[in-house]
Amino acid sequence: MNFLTFGPLLEVIQFITIWAGRLYMVMGEVITATALLWALKLASDVLEKTVKAAQFMFKAGVYCGTFYYTYLHEYVLQALYSILINTVKVTAYTAGFITRVIRERREIMGVVNNYRNLIGSYFVYTSPQLVTSK
Repeated sequence: MNFLTFGPLLEVIQFITIWAGRLYMVMGEVITATALLWALKLASDVLEKTVKAAQFMFKAGVYCGTFYYTYLHEYVLQALYSILINTVKVTAYTAGFITRVIRERREIMGVVNNYRNLIGSYFVYTSPQLVTSK
């Protein structure tokens, strides 16, 4: 067997190798195109669902806003105004009370000390006087 008898076999192997490489390149391109198309479809599906969710949220917001403005707006405003007015009143009364306490603190502390001393005197123990015999 000499080297020349392998010539036709080498041509067949070369032919198969060339076509296998070409087939590999084509299949790589097909797989790449398929992956790109799949990713594009996935992106479009996600975008479509996002748009539908946004439309739903917009409609829900419109319905909630309409309901609020139709049925609740006046009552909420009345409640907020009432809370605001009462907060201002309580703040004014508190400021007036604090001013009075600061201005009359000496008299107040005098009265408080008198009551403290009076209550403390009820708890003082006095021992009975012992009579000593002479």
